[in-house]
Amino acid sequence: MEAPEGKAMEAALLSFLRYLSAERGASRRTIEAYAADVRSLMAFLAAEGVRRPEDVTPALARQYVAALLKAGLSRRTVARRVSGARAFFRHLVREGRLPADPFAAVRLLRRGRRLPKALMPEEVPKLLAAPGESPIGLRDRAMLELLYASGLRVSELVGLVLGDLDLGRRLVTVKGKGGKGRIVPFGRPAAAALARYLEQGRPALLRRAPAPVEHVFVGVRGAPLSDRAVRRRLERLRREAGIAARATPHVLRHTFATHLLDGGADIRVVQELLGHVNLSTTQIYTHLAPKRLREAYRASHPRATRPPEPEREPDPGGR
Repeated sequence: MEAPEGKAMEAALLSFLRYLSAERGASRRTIEAYAADVRSLMAFLAAEGVRRPEDVTPALARQYVAALLKAGLSRRTVARRVSGARAFFRHLVREGRLPADPFAAVRLLRRGRRLPKALMPEEVPKLLAAPGESPIGLRDRAMLELLYASGLRVSELVGLVLGDLDLGRRLVTVKGKGGKGRIVPFGRPAAAALARYLEQGRPALLRRAPAPVEHVFVGVRGAPLSDRAVRRRLERLRREAGIAARATPHVLRHTFATHLLDGGADIRVVQELLGHVNLSTTQIYTHLAPKRLREAYRASHPRATRPPEPEREPDPGGR
């Protein structure tokens, strides 16, 4: 039985979101982002009197893009919303609901490439030294050390459980985007900070926990930390450290990658550590390491530093 016309679009959206969760293993934030993109399209279609996916035409798809641009949205936002709409209609085509995707002929606007920001090497010790010796301070120091040492996403950090840490071998098992796992090493400073937190800080924070907690990082009441709580803590520590630049979890991830490349790491190694599926995603960091690239070129290319051979005089004998 088909959904009533007024609810057909909503039913199609719910089907799409279930597909993202059950079959694609998308994270909650990814699903929410797709839902917001599709609802933006639904609001435009409703204003045009269109309430069924079957009634969306390529002409309407182009009008939607024009409306977004007229509203003054950035190219990046428009491209993301069109991408979300395209994924939605492709799902309906796969399900046999539609014969074709009305957004297939819509040319995506090229996104302005935003270079990632990274902390300067001299700013990192200041940030790492900002937490105190309280249970919260020990936790914050362990979080900062691990973020900088491993390049984890904030969602990966807050999702860690005790079994994911191997302090002896200094390895962390990470469940990344789409449920794809990877193992990332970390250094002795991070291992030491984690050990202190697990031995002294975490037990103190768990005293008020109503039930056993397996998550590594917990709050003052013993509950697992949220993404938002980590961001708030880092912002506070940034101010206390007197650092002008932003110091979000994402910035620390960029800092991890940039400092690795500056130190001579191979870009494919950095790709694996970050959990990037495509190398092109990692290659954006090479824009931040021109010095390293110049040095690698000079050390590797046969014509980079070798002086040109002197021109030879013509052989008077014609030989």
